[in-house]
Parts: sequence; structure tokens; C-alpha cells
Amino acid sequence: FENELENLKINFFPSVGNFSFINFNKKPKIAEKINKILLENGIIIRQLISYNLPDCLRVTIGKKNEMEKIINVIKKNKDIIK
Repeated sequence: FENELENLKINFFPSVGNFSFINFNKKPKIAEKINKILLENGIIIRQLISYNLPDCLRVTIGKKNEMEKIINVIKKNKDIIK
């Protein structure tokens, strides 16, 4: 999953846990839009507003097909990330 994020030039903090921590570099509107788009596609992640990190998303690592779905949705909406 993190390799795909890297290929898409999406910043993240490498993790050894069961989640990836994506950082949109002080662009909370982008994190909010990606969160909304993923939710519309049946994917629940967490925008870290309650941690005072509104520009970050926490994605729990799931099954391979679930992670591929997240990447595919992001790829379809890559123009939002720019």
C-alpha cells in the first residue's frame, strides 16, 4: 500500500503498525475531499481532526483487495491531490 502511495507521490509516515498515516502537507481541504470520496465508495478511514492534524488521514491496513480499492479510488481522483 505504501509503495503505491509513494508511486502516486503522496506523503506518508512509514509505519510498522496496522495503519498508514498519510500527510497532505498542511492541506486539510485535500484530506477532507479524499476522505469524503473514499466514504462515498464505501471506504471508512479517519481524518485526524481530533488530533489537531486535519491534513492527515489514518488508513487501517486491510486485505489486499481492500487496499487495492483504496488506491484505485485515489488514482481516479488524483487531480484533487495536486
